[in-house]
Amino acid sequence: MKLLSLLISSLFLLGCAEKSAPAYLTKVEYQKVYTPVKCIDTMPEKPEYVDTAESFKDLMEYFSTVEDLLYKCSKEGDKNASK
Repeated sequence: MKLLSLLISSLFLLGCAEKSAPAYLTKVEYQKVYTPVKCIDTMPEKPEYVDTAESFKDLMEYFSTVEDLLYKCSKEGDKNASK
């Protein structure tokens, strides 16, 4: 009986023995990569608002231009530009 238990325990220990071919593990490390983005140097000049339709139109064109310029500098603009 002792011989049988010795054989069984040795079989269990042989299962934990080192294999002849080493196992290779790959570890992936992620790093943030900062990418420079070309943005505007100066903002366009804001028109003065006087209570007229022409002044309102100029002001809305200014806001549209500023929004487009800032959108190009943002992350959403970069993603859409690469498509």
